[in-house]
Amino acid sequence: MELRIYKLLLLLQGWGGWLLKQRMNMSA
Repeated sequence: MELRIYKLLLLLQGWGGWLLKQRMNMSA
């Protein structure tokens, strides 16, 4: 697996987690 793709996946994963937190805060 290419390192660039791996880094991109990690970035997307972190961004998704951040978005989820924002949503949780909005509903709370």
